[in-house]
Amino acid sequence: MKQYARIIGWIFLLLGILSAFTNQIFGIIQFDLIQNLFRFAIGLFALAVSRPTVDLIYAKTFCIVTAPTFLIMGIASFIFPQWGSMHFEAAENLLHVLFGIYGLYLIWNYIKEKTNWGTRESSS
Repeated sequence: MKQYARIIGWIFLLLGILSAFTNQIFGIIQFDLIQNLFRFAIGLFALAVSRPTVDLIYAKTFCIVTAPTFLIMGIASFIFPQWGSMHFEAAENLLHVLFGIYGLYLIWNYIKEKTNWGTRESSS
């Protein structure tokens, strides 16, 4: 789950930094101030919880909170691309959906591993 936080952290931080120099990337992602602040903050926070010296519970919590949020936000943004002053492009929506699916996959595997869910015990 630290890898999930690290990936999101670097991508969001990169997008936040790029937005300081341009208004769009290849015409597929438009930048606005509110989204940029969120991206930058989430990127920094994700990188902070993914550090090796930080307890794993923080990366797990980050994954549990952000994965469903990204998935819901990505799907909802395909239906309603304009949220107040924020506008979500299809590329952003797809990125959010992929992050959400990947995070939920990690959560699912973690639960299975910790609970032995889905394994059969042989009867004697």
